[in-house]
Amino acid sequence: MKKTVLIFTFFLLNISFAIGQKTYNVSFDDRNAAIELTRNAISDISNKDFTKAFIKLSKSIEVDSLFRETYLRIYQLYSLNNDNTEETIELLNKGKRIF
Repeated sequence: MKKTVLIFTFFLLNISFAIGQKTYNVSFDDRNAAIELTRNAISDISNKDFTKAFIKLSKSIEVDSLFRETYLRIYQLYSLNNDNTEETIELLNKGKRIF
């Protein structure tokens, strides 16, 4: 009897967690565009072209806000160059939902 109650409780908890989760969908083309923009931004960061890198990373988030690598690169960019403080904070706050 205890085993049945335990299994039933576990089942109900799983259902409640599944219902509470939000699902995000990103198209294949959008994900590829975000990856390409982020790669180009990484190259710009290596070349110390921080302004171009920030623009590309911002565009990447606009295209696909679920791609984690972009947020990590924005953090990296900000640690190297403190320009665009307000915009960086806004973008990183947007990324809180996926980390």
